[in-house]
Amino acid sequence: LRSPNMGEQCEAIVRFPKLFEKFPFPILVNSAFMKLTDLFYSGSNFLRLCILQVTKDSRKHLGKILNVEDCVRRLCSVMISNDPVARSITLRVFGNIASVIAEHKSIHHSVQQSLDSHDYIELEGAIFASYRLSAESATFASAICSKIANMIQGLGTSIEVKIKMIQILRYMHHDEDSISKARQLCHMLLVSYPGSNFVKITLHVLSLLSIKSLLDISQQISLLLDYLKSDQRLEVRKIAIQDLRIFARKVPHMWNEQDIQGLCEILLSFPQQQIQLSILRTFVALAHSVAITSMVECKDINTVFERFGLHTNLMYAALTLDFCSCVASSDRYKHHYGLAAAEEFCQQIDIGIETLLISYATSKNVNKKIEKLCFHCIKNIASVYPPIRNSLLQLLSVIIPNVDANDQLFETIKIILQKLSLALQDLSKSEDINNIIVRIVTLLSYGIPHLDDENRHQIFNILMPVIDVLKAKGNYWSIFCVARSSAQVGFFSVASPLFKQLTIKVSSESYYFYLTALHHFSQAENRIASFLLENNDSTDLSLCLMDACNAYHKGLTAIKASVTPKHSLTFQCKFAKLRADFLQVGMTLSSFTSAMNTTIHSTPTSNIANLPQWENYVQSFRKISENLETLYNQSFDADLHSLNNIKMFQQSCLLMAYCVELLTTSSTRISCGESINENATLHMDGINICRYPNMNTFHKELTDRITEFANKCRGNLFGKSHGMCIRTILTTLLKVPFRYPTYYFVGQQATKITLAVSPNARHPNEPILVILPTQLLMKVEGIIQHGSKQGIHRRVKAISLTLNATAKETSNDIHTFFKETTDITLRQVIEPKNDYFSAQFLLSFSLPNLYNVHIDVSVIDENSVSWHTGPQRDIPVRCNASANSSHFSSNRS
Repeated sequence: LRSPNMGEQCEAIVRFPKLFEKFPFPILVNSAFMKLTDLFYSGSNFLRLCILQVTKDSRKHLGKILNVEDCVRRLCSVMISNDPVARSITLRVFGNIASVIAEHKSIHHSVQQSLDSHDYIELEGAIFASYRLSAESATFASAICSKIANMIQGLGTSIEVKIKMIQILRYMHHDEDSISKARQLCHMLLVSYPGSNFVKITLHVLSLLSIKSLLDISQQISLLLDYLKSDQRLEVRKIAIQDLRIFARKVPHMWNEQDIQGLCEILLSFPQQQIQLSILRTFVALAHSVAITSMVECKDINTVFERFGLHTNLMYAALTLDFCSCVASSDRYKHHYGLAAAEEFCQQIDIGIETLLISYATSKNVNKKIEKLCFHCIKNIASVYPPIRNSLLQLLSVIIPNVDANDQLFETIKIILQKLSLALQDLSKSEDINNIIVRIVTLLSYGIPHLDDENRHQIFNILMPVIDVLKAKGNYWSIFCVARSSAQVGFFSVASPLFKQLTIKVSSESYYFYLTALHHFSQAENRIASFLLENNDSTDLSLCLMDACNAYHKGLTAIKASVTPKHSLTFQCKFAKLRADFLQVGMTLSSFTSAMNTTIHSTPTSNIANLPQWENYVQSFRKISENLETLYNQSFDADLHSLNNIKMFQQSCLLMAYCVELLTTSSTRISCGESINENATLHMDGINICRYPNMNTFHKELTDRITEFANKCRGNLFGKSHGMCIRTILTTLLKVPFRYPTYYFVGQQATKITLAVSPNARHPNEPILVILPTQLLMKVEGIIQHGSKQGIHRRVKAISLTLNATAKETSNDIHTFFKETTDITLRQVIEPKNDYFSAQFLLSFSLPNLYNVHIDVSVIDENSVSWHTGPQRDIPVRCNASANSSHFSSNRS
């Protein structure tokens, strides 16, 4: 910037936006803008244009400018220049930085003066600044409303300027007078200037004004319908239906039956395809909102379905079937038209869906929007019309390889596969077998989480020959996808050999250890599943769990060896470690209960129930549960299915702790002289995960049966039935197929927080020196870094900073009463701006000592849920007494 060469100055200026992105700290942004405004004041117009581009590209960093007044003073100095180009550039800079200067009266005055300029370039800059400032400042918008209205109505204002000024009226929603004046002016313009450009902009401004102010919404919908019906210009109709779609998304509760009826009449009367598609999309938006009640009462909905439900244009048919399926699946439709009419309408939609799928399967074009709409229609109709049947072969061989995975798709596939799983017999005849097999296994892992063993074996027996085809073709990535999805389903007999075969197909040592770990984990789970499937004696359960634990420990060693600086695999290591701990505790518990059964007749049973080992098992299961809760709170980037998987695992641990604690405590509240009830047994008939809609219901049923059994045995000494009950509960929980969460393999979003704490010590191992009674001001800054995809599962709303200062050394001359005053705990919640946050903590230490300042960062999402996923920082602080306070300890004593 100090170079006398203008080219070097321009090169330095245009590099500032990238510098701000790399180092978005306030001290850098503030000093940079101070230098830029200095150069803006003294430089040429070409340099000012370069600085104008910097303000445009760096809008999200404007909030970090600390010396706003100084910057404004330098910018306003250019406004008194005789050069209209310089003033125009300055006005555009005002518009770009409007978010931080919105309430400066001097800028308001400069912009209003420039609106009276006779220079066209300066007038354009003033209009741009007015547009930006009106969006940020209610004071400026109210003050400039009358001036804008007079200029629009004035005969001396050109048509181009009037069109640009009309757009400013969209922000006149801050007070009632401005709203009324802006609406009256727009309605006057619709009559006075019937040109298409004026009508389009004026209608759009009226729509945005109504949505922002929440006034005259019904009147605006009626006005748009009138223009859509009466105006023959295609551009005007496009803007009218576009604004109607905005009203359908923003304020669907304001639509009544007359508005929907009028839209149906327009749809049936106009042949323009673009308008018809836009109207159908508007109906889709209304059908997925509270306006569905008004759509049910509309008489022309059936006519619209007859006209477009079987249309040759597949997009017409898909959109029509989408909103008609929503209407047919609503309870109000049955009450309004009767059960027979509703069933007939559903049958017609069923025929339309089958026709659409067959037409799409035979067409060569791929349209993902049509695919998603098809699955959404199937889900809506299948919930109210059970006889729906679809060609599953065409669905799997044509639709599935091209669709994107989403919740609607998984729910729909669950409904279809549960009813038509036998139709998979001809699957191997399909041509594109690679994508099909991967998609099917993936859909099984999400869409059918509780498929019973018989159907799962049947489906995977059909898939195994196709997996052999993948092996023969050498498509190793597809094989990995199949193995990964099989692990998510809980079908480790398929996953384990596939992972083992892939270990010799990778070139990286890290990948080799990673696949080896997955093989050992799958081998352990397959060992448990095979043992329980053979219905072996429960006494052999300990040996089975021992083999599984050995395999898990081998896998843990391998996965730790696969860690790289780019892939820390923290979640994977912790999750596998907790599963290994659960199996380890289960193994020792099974062995202990078997040993107790052999010593019951030789040892007083009251002593068996009082053994400390029972409490150790309870504490072990609860410790695993606490660690799972910690892992849950640290998984901010995990998807909902993965979080539910962790919760179900945690409930299983708590259930085992509850079982052991309940049975051992209930059998100790008796006298030693009572007899043992050997006939009391735990009835596990009907306990099958496939019979329950979710794991919560399964765990609740299991808990109720344990409680019932404990109540029956209350007052009885600890006997074989108690030990058998514990092993039965453990076996029942192990029979539930263990599923690795999606987040274990795929992370769809990545959120990382980088901290910068000041002041810093001169050397890394040295503490920060503080001389009492001086207070320490500690500033914590941070940057939130996102991966390629941001906010897929949840977004960062706020950052919670917790600072704990604890004394590390205790002096003998400090009284115990004063030890409590050495601990400091401070907390702040900050909302980040443009992925940057900062906070300041003032620490007042009372006693000379060595303190450890611990900073913990938590993330708060949009649902106000706190996630302990941020970094932690420990900073040593040494507090020394000053020379004036040398008598401190003697006075305290």
